[in-house]
Amino acid sequence: MSKLCPDAAYDALLNYIANSDLITVCQDTPESYADATELNDVGGDRISGVALTPGDGNGDFTIASVVGGGRELTVALHNAVPVVKGGTTTHICLTLLADTTLHYITTCDSRAVLNGDTLDLPAWTITIGAAT
Repeated sequence: MSKLCPDAAYDALLNYIANSDLITVCQDTPESYADATELNDVGGDRISGVALTPGDGNGDFTIASVVGGGRELTVALHNAVPVVKGGTTTHICLTLLADTTLHYITTCDSRAVLNGDTLDLPAWTITIGAAT
């Protein structure tokens, strides 16, 4: 017997993530919204960040089918994101300011940066494979 998960179920999760309006680059693993959004000199892990336009197809997020089944969310590239506090990049976070929620955390290339530097954040995807 085959297994099936409708695209609408995958899209509900991916739309939750795509509703984020801030992407931050952090040092260490943020354990809360505050960690992901507050600068590391005031107790948080954030060293850089930029506002996003929330919603699938609005510019920063695109939900699409995956060849072979499943769905994926692509987060658009962001160039010259200002570093506001020096540190070492380890994680990227997607958050929602309106309800102070942390929507997604992933790792990134580790790199030492100084205040005043800029970061180029390449496009990346979150993929949910077909039901197995």
